[in-house]
Amino acid sequence: MDGVLWHGDTAVPGLANFFHTLREQQINFVL
Repeated sequence: MDGVLWHGDTAVPGLANFFHTLREQQINFVL
């Protein structure tokens, strides 16, 4: 993912699943 994670006070749809998958697959990421 490259770009916006939030729109106003609302997370982009699928954001939680995206980070869950990264953690599950042990993929490093930087916020």
